[in-house]
Amino acid sequence: MDAREAPLAVSANLPTFTAIPPAGLTNVEVSYTTTMPGFVLEEGRTAALTYTFDPQRLSVSFPNLDPDDEIVTISLLLSGTDAAGKWKHHARQITLQGQQLQMPAQTATPASPRRRAAR
Repeated sequence: MDAREAPLAVSANLPTFTAIPPAGLTNVEVSYTTTMPGFVLEEGRTAALTYTFDPQRLSVSFPNLDPDDEIVTISLLLSGTDAAGKWKHHARQITLQGQQLQMPAQTATPASPRRRAAR
């Protein structure tokens, strides 16, 4: 991802997160990883551009998962092709602490200033 590009926009309607691809991006898919401290709960890819966090389903494999008290991190990576045919990536990380969503606004990171050689 070019540091000057806008970050991945995500709409949240708990428990579903939808990645919103930048205009002009085609052949898009979302890769996701859901973790809690010490465990990768699930990971995968989807062309649907949505991810639904389902703690009841996950607790079958992870009985120690307490959705009312656990810190869960969801990482989303949207990949696609731009108009020039280049593969582009946009990422977003979301934290759920119990039922509280922590998804602060993101902005594009400006390019680093060029450094001049010391004289």
